Amino acid sequence: MAFREKIEFYQKRQFGEKLNMVIVFLRQNAGPFVKTQVFITGPVLLLVNFLMVSGQQEIFDFQQMTNDPEAFIASMLDSYGIAFLISIVSTSLLPTVTYSFMKSYQNEPLGEISIASISRAALQKIPSVLLYTIIMMVIIMGSFVFIASIGAAMGILGAVFFMFIGFLVFCYLISFLILGASVIVFEDKNPFAAINRAYKLSKGKKLSTFGLIVVTIIIAMLINSVFNLPQIVAMGVWAFNTANEVASGGTVDGPPMYGQIVNVLFAVLSTFGTLIAYSVIYLALAFQYFNLVERQESKGLLSEIESLETEGDSSEDEGEDY
Repeated sequence: MAFREKIEFYQKRQFGEKLNMVIVFLRQNAGPFVKTQVFITGPVLLLVNFLMVSGQQEIFDFQQMTNDPEAFIASMLDSYGIAFLISIVSTSLLPTVTYSFMKSYQNEPLGEISIASISRAALQKIPSVLLYTIIMMVIIMGSFVFIASIGAAMGILGAVFFMFIGFLVFCYLISFLILGASVIVFEDKNPFAAINRAYKLSKGKKLSTFGLIVVTIIIAMLINSVFNLPQIVAMGVWAFNTANEVASGGTVDGPPMYGQIVNVLFAVLSTFGTLIAYSVIYLALAFQYFNLVERQESKGLLSEIESLETEGDSSEDEGEDY
């Protein structure tokens, strides 16, 4: 078998199934995938959206904001603080379910994939992905805050300069740390090994990975805005009416019953939109992960085959001399 044919054969055998799995998954598997996300990730994300809707209503409680600002702040922290903690779980669960589904699709026929099997697979990986998410947040935000705090002690120009440096560090870290969840699920790595593996995979490709993140986030935001626009308009109208009522000396106890029902419906709609929108990011990152694995391992394969070819040529030469 010729040198190039050996490479193509190895790539087809080792990587073809993974890449083909992703392509077929995107073309044929959208329905089962969305259903799986709705049933597994959906309830957690829905709880976050309910808390966020509650927090949005409290933001426009102008009476409490004026009469008892401490109670207002405490109420906001309760709503958004709990929502933030639960959102860390949903942020970890969404990629875990995405990659678990893709991994199961790679190993099992489509008809045998069930929500129960994906739930079991995701449950095994969610502790590691959750820990990794927390570690990633601490590393990224800790680095940014540390650099920004140095600049804050150097005046306005120093603060601006170090804020810019902090932003560059943020971009650099996110360009490879974002791959950690896929490493954990697809390669069964622990969170700390995933950091090292993600860094090695992204060598020479951090800029393209970051560009992919930016593009898919923009797409996700556009998709999500379509689902969230009705809620934004409704909350804006209610806030405007509330401000006018307070300015005229009236009292506002809260949104009317129909407004609360609409907010619940919008929370459900927003949950579905978020699942669709941010799945785009993780599916794109799966493409990037497989491409990086193929790129790195193909280089190793190339060196290995070259060495084998060299050894083979040497053996033939020695045989002829003998």
